Amino acid sequence: MKVTGNYTFDAPQERVWAAIYDLKSLLAIIPGCQEIEQVSDTEYRGRIQMRLPAVIGTYQSYMKLVEFEEPHYSHFEGEVEGTLGSIKGTASFRLREVAEDQTIIEYEGQGLITGSLARLNSRFAEGLAKSLVTQGLSKLNKQLQEQEGYMPKIVDLSVPIGTGTLSPPSVNAKLELTSYHRGPGFWQASKIEMLLHTGSHVDFTKHVQEHGETAVDVSLDRVCGEALVVDLSFVEANHEISVADLEAHAPDIRPGDIVLVRTDWTEKHWGNFPTYYMESPYCSPEAAQWMVDKGAKAIGFDCFSEYCARLPDFTSEDFIIHKVILENGSILMQQLTNFSQLPTDRRFKFFAPFIKIEGAEGSPARFFALLDE
Repeated sequence: MKVTGNYTFDAPQERVWAAIYDLKSLLAIIPGCQEIEQVSDTEYRGRIQMRLPAVIGTYQSYMKLVEFEEPHYSHFEGEVEGTLGSIKGTASFRLREVAEDQTIIEYEGQGLITGSLARLNSRFAEGLAKSLVTQGLSKLNKQLQEQEGYMPKIVDLSVPIGTGTLSPPSVNAKLELTSYHRGPGFWQASKIEMLLHTGSHVDFTKHVQEHGETAVDVSLDRVCGEALVVDLSFVEANHEISVADLEAHAPDIRPGDIVLVRTDWTEKHWGNFPTYYMESPYCSPEAAQWMVDKGAKAIGFDCFSEYCARLPDFTSEDFIIHKVILENGSILMQQLTNFSQLPTDRRFKFFAPFIKIEGAEGSPARFFALLDE
């Protein structure tokens, strides 16, 4: 028996993928499914009660995930065995987003039928199987539509700044806020004086090149998109992030990914000046080049990544991490936080809106991520 087909969901690809792998959703959409459980990272078992005359009875199911690429493709092998016989075979599906809120699933399954079930006309069996698949996918689409008002979780990845916050030691400028008031009621307007590299910010090539890009030259699509975390939360003070660290702990980085390097340093030490800057983990030039070579379009650190910037007599040519990242066309993002709240096993949507300032080599940013939970 072989079954192929496709179906169009009225939802984004990542939401469809998440729903397919949600056990509560599967329990509701699989026709006759009485129970389903995940028994290992790749194995599932369930019980199905079929009431159709040709296949009536109780069936035990087993399924093993043998290959997948989130959120695009999955391939399974498994068996359904019960009252009237068994079906043993393989199945796969591929998701493809064709519009902002439309995703096509293309599926294929084939199996060997034994027992009384084998007596069924092959065309009837394939038609019945396809009908059941379509019924389940329709239920899932309806479920997704009912969740249309769903709001993904927002994770704020920016540090607070205020009067007294210090910039990096290269300038060591303290933020100053001056407020003006008018009566007779309450009215306030404030001005702020600070280095553009104070707190959470984005750096552009003007930082290291005389005629480099400034904030008005960089489009938001270069700092927004799919992101992943390199979990180096085990590192301690003054640790140099190496290529070996990245090779051991980085997930698969694709061209165009946003790479977030997690050390948890900002969560532990932001506001503790000068310790935050002077004892932070930092990035080696080779590690920065490794991420650039992998195709990262933007790289963010939750630590003070440039070692030379803590030294009193550094020169422009010592600013090597900035040069490696910026001069190779990537964007550098610094002083992020809350990476401990991000998943390390999948990609997610990341955003780095910054202020569009003419002539500015850097810009304050309000970094955040959206998580489908």
